[in-house]
Amino acid sequence: MISIIIPLYNKASNIKKTIQSILSQDYQDFEMIIVNDGSTDNSVEIINNSFHDDRITIIQQENKGASAARNRGVEASRFTYLSFIDADDEWEPDYLSKIVESINLFPQAEMFCTAGILKSESGDIKYRAKKSLIDTIKIVDFFKNPYFYTNTSSVVVTKSVFLASGKFPENLKSNEDVACLHKLSLLTTVVYCGKPLSIYNRGTEGHLSNVVHFSVPVNLVKRINYVHEGWISTNCKNKWYLLFIKNEIRNEILRFTKTGNYNSALYIIDNVSEELRDQFNKMELGLYRKKSLKFFSYLLIYFKKLIFKIKTIQN
Repeated sequence: MISIIIPLYNKASNIKKTIQSILSQDYQDFEMIIVNDGSTDNSVEIINNSFHDDRITIIQQENKGASAARNRGVEASRFTYLSFIDADDEWEPDYLSKIVESINLFPQAEMFCTAGILKSESGDIKYRAKKSLIDTIKIVDFFKNPYFYTNTSSVVVTKSVFLASGKFPENLKSNEDVACLHKLSLLTTVVYCGKPLSIYNRGTEGHLSNVVHFSVPVNLVKRINYVHEGWISTNCKNKWYLLFIKNEIRNEILRFTKTGNYNSALYIIDNVSEELRDQFNKMELGLYRKKSLKFFSYLLIYFKKLIFKIKTIQN
């Protein structure tokens, strides 16, 4: 019923634990497709020596990046539902069974996600979970807080809506997972399971979060414009999206200006799509452009952030 897609690149120290967490699920009706994205270590050898399960398929490709690997896995998938997990993450034993429970409760939905656990190299644990939704399964307004609701290793979608979304964008060097998930959420009802069931291992070697992307503003803006085009193509149906993306742009401008990186802040203002810029008051954007008025910029952004937070609580 579920096709599990794993992009693999040089994860010899992690992949065994990841696969074992999948094989230990209390729901067993799945296939596992591992796309080896040109690994130069012995990751594949470890898999072949450690596991002998007919549900596991390994596809070899030259190094093209995680997005291309995930998309290749989807092409080879056989089932209605797609589940993604990175090769250094894990699932709790009831992850898939809770997803199936969510599907049975809300069969009309095509995107399902769970709360998660963030684990550091030292073993410290933090929870990516919304307290008010702990141990519930319900439909959510995704853009009230998308970074709470999901990451790549804690989402299941139908194959049909994934293909309709345009898949993982392969032209982004970073932000590609966020771009895909945000665009998917514009196309369907999103169901959230509040129990923390996915384990995101932070600090593992080669993890994307450990890599410094010198072109972060470039990829950030590409991602914002990519998702915004998707929103426009849906006739701008999701009103929470617009509130969220304006709040996120303000957050990024604040982040860059507070660190003295004004060029990156200006890059964002100048390169988000014209349609998106038009959603802002021109006087507001003009204020953000002036270094000498940064104190007033901070005040305005914090005020706007507060308004957004109040709206998410009241509605």
